[in-house]
Amino acid sequence: MKTVDSKKQELGIPEIIAQYLEQTMTEDDPPIQAQLLATVREGTLEGADVVQIGNTVFFAHRGKGENKYKMVGHSFSVDTGRNFIANCIKYLQYLQDKNITHYHTNLVDDELVPAMQMIQKRLKKTEDSAMYIGITEDDTYLVYVKLGKDPIR
Repeated sequence: MKTVDSKKQELGIPEIIAQYLEQTMTEDDPPIQAQLLATVREGTLEGADVVQIGNTVFFAHRGKGENKYKMVGHSFSVDTGRNFIANCIKYLQYLQDKNITHYHTNLVDDELVPAMQMIQKRLKKTEDSAMYIGITEDDTYLVYVKLGKDPIR
């Protein structure tokens, strides 16, 4: 995957999403225009939270009622691997600031598993946050994060 180092050049949200979708697209996927339209629509849904950190865009949806401190999301990243890990840590800090206690995402790309494992090790240094990585029946990875009060560094 072609990356753009955010320490040298920070892209805008539309550029990040378009580049990510173009680079990860398969023959079975809908046309790029349809994917872009669906992504824009998702970002405007009630409860949607869209955050850019470096050249990574995080989309998440907050629960309602008793689930108001839980979020489900995914990311689009064209940043370098090292920056992606730092961006994810900053995003988890952002979620802590919003009092989010639980976050989960599916990883479509197996290549992100080592990055998630590095983040998992960082979370073990906190008193009350943790990350769990599992494989679903359709061979995608599920990442579940429990966020505590102890600040993530």
